[in-house]
Amino acid sequence: MATKKTTSTDPFAPVRETVLEAVNTAKAQQEKIASAAQVEADKVRAAAVDGFEQAVTAYRENFEAAVAATKAAAGDLSKIEELTRAQATELAEDRVAVIFKAMSITDPSELMKLQADLIAAEQKKAQAMAKETVTLYQSVAKDLFTPFQAQMTKAFEAASKFKPV
Repeated sequence: MATKKTTSTDPFAPVRETVLEAVNTAKAQQEKIASAAQVEADKVRAAAVDGFEQAVTAYRENFEAAVAATKAAAGDLSKIEELTRAQATELAEDRVAVIFKAMSITDPSELMKLQADLIAAEQKKAQAMAKETVTLYQSVAKDLFTPFQAQMTKAFEAASKFKPV
């Protein structure tokens, strides 16, 4: 008689192999997803750090610009103060000179002319001072708003680079 070789085969071996293969595939996919997620997280972290550094740099630049603008404006305000003081001193000296001159005048028509000349001269000086003061105040406004204007220009330039999604 012929001998039959009996081999014991595991009927669940193919199922086990299929399950093991599915688990290994799932594990590989999970590692890919985790790796991709880590890459994206690193990108987000780098972008956040970069954004923070840009914000700090922009704040520092804006602060320094504001300080410089304030110093420039203070200089112009000092000029306005000096101009006002000089104008007041000059007017007082002119009036004192006119008073001394008026004391020696005996003709009323000369006195009226002297007074009219004084008024005309004071008006001319006041107009010149007003013109110079307006120029200085415009300079103060320009000095104070230049940093803000530069910041707005930067913001509009940055916004114009964004593309609609």
